[in-house]
Amino acid sequence: MVIYFVGQNFFSPLFTLIDAIVYNHLGDERRKWGKQRLWGTTGTVLAAVTSGYLMDLFSRGKDNTNYTPAFVLFACMGLLCAVMAALYRGSKNIACSMSSFKDAMVLMKKPNALMLFVVVFVGGMYIGLIEYYLFVHLQTLGHPPKLLFGLCLLLNALPEIFVLFLAGRIVKRLGHVNCMCLACAAFAARMLGYSVLSDPWMVLFIEPLQGLTFGLFYASASTYGSLITPPGLHGTVQGIIGSLHFQIGT
Repeated sequence: MVIYFVGQNFFSPLFTLIDAIVYNHLGDERRKWGKQRLWGTTGTVLAAVTSGYLMDLFSRGKDNTNYTPAFVLFACMGLLCAVMAALYRGSKNIACSMSSFKDAMVLMKKPNALMLFVVVFVGGMYIGLIEYYLFVHLQTLGHPPKLLFGLCLLLNALPEIFVLFLAGRIVKRLGHVNCMCLACAAFAARMLGYSVLSDPWMVLFIEPLQGLTFGLFYASASTYGSLITPPGLHGTVQGIIGSLHFQIGT
């Protein structure tokens, strides 16, 4: 639990920092954010299937799971990521505001910004329920092999990649608010599906909804946050959105 707590405190800020840097590079082409974010999902696909297979391969029976391969894989990829980040040379001209906290409080008084933060927080609660309890729920339904968990993440990621690639066009056609409403409806359908499961393998028919519940949801919320953000507050607002969704909500 201590390892997890420390790891999350280092890991969670990455989303907000990366988003702020990406939006700084994209400028007025913020709708292309999804095409950048989909590469993170592609990595999730490869790591999920690989780690699930390796855990099954090195385990002795279904009741004696060996998690070591997953930790070793994570350590190797984390080291590679650290090296790549150290070598990265991006723009250092990200606008900053000396009164960012005060300006952020003013922004939160605006109804559209406040509702965005509430919706993002609720979406984070849904994500937390799924990430922390779905696999536990599947275990209670029949102790499936760990490969099923890798396949779940695979079927999460493939539709997510597709939606992220098209997110700019979808948001432009439907609008930010409509996209977030559609994603919330997908969350409701997803939770309802989990509640009626009897065979753990049937979850594979539910997991493609991840394309809407994360791909469309976070793309529309993040770009909308960037759209309504005053100059000098992009890092702060993306930080609030990321913290509400990935930390406080979950």
